[in-house]
Amino acid sequence: MTKEKLKGITLLVVLAGAPALQAGFIQTTCYGDYQNETCPNVDISSIIETNGSTSFTFNGQSTGALVGGKPTLGTYAGMTVDDPNGVPVVLLPFKSVYSNMTFTDTVSAAPAPAYAFDLSLHTINSPGAYFKGFHDEYTSLALIVNAYDSVHTFLWSSGSISRLIRADGDHTDPVVWVSPIGFPNANIATMEISVSMTSQVFYSNFLNLANSTHVSAFVDALHTVSLQSIQAQNGFGGTLPGTFTGLSGANYSTSSSVPEPGTCLLAALGLAAVAWRRRR
Repeated sequence: MTKEKLKGITLLVVLAGAPALQAGFIQTTCYGDYQNETCPNVDISSIIETNGSTSFTFNGQSTGALVGGKPTLGTYAGMTVDDPNGVPVVLLPFKSVYSNMTFTDTVSAAPAPAYAFDLSLHTINSPGAYFKGFHDEYTSLALIVNAYDSVHTFLWSSGSISRLIRADGDHTDPVVWVSPIGFPNANIATMEISVSMTSQVFYSNFLNLANSTHVSAFVDALHTVSLQSIQAQNGFGGTLPGTFTGLSGANYSTSSSVPEPGTCLLAALGLAAVAWRRRR
């Protein structure tokens, strides 16, 4: 499995007659040797592993809640490497830390030629991590949509609609996916959706770019990805009337902006995140 793929979460196309997905949020958090990580699947703060004179400090957090009626996910991963003799070179296996949050829901839907899914993703990546010996730092987003008729016969799947952000600094990225007109939507009754986000940091220093006793990197996507809306379309980009509600209680029918942390709507997520990060 490549590092861009989401680990710990297996997403299957549910065939006719199988039970519907249940709405909810699932957290995965792992750290340690790459592809042999320890996965407590809870928030971690200042977990330290030692290798000779080198110490690795791992931090990871995930948040998930309905905010303003919209499913809203956040992830954070950070790593610090310390060694009084200089941080290690060509470290094998790599050291890794990642946090994932996945949201699933079953959404009622009326027939339409096409459907548009509108998401908003906000990330902050630490600058210059590659030149500090970190092999990679990124946040990945995956959207999967499966459609069914009224007796839960499988109609179509979107496959994985993905977005990967590696760029340094602060970024806000809209993500829009429109189902092809050719999909068999005349008998559609429900859509099962999965939105999954992972933040991950790797350390290897395999090019000996870091010449220091202390290096650190982080990927901060606690500023959230949100599934803003699902809209029925006429196949030519025009919007059709339609109501989209999920078993989770989420309302996807109209788009609304998700406030930045610090506002009242994100207080439940933001206060916990701030308290956790102050303890690091």
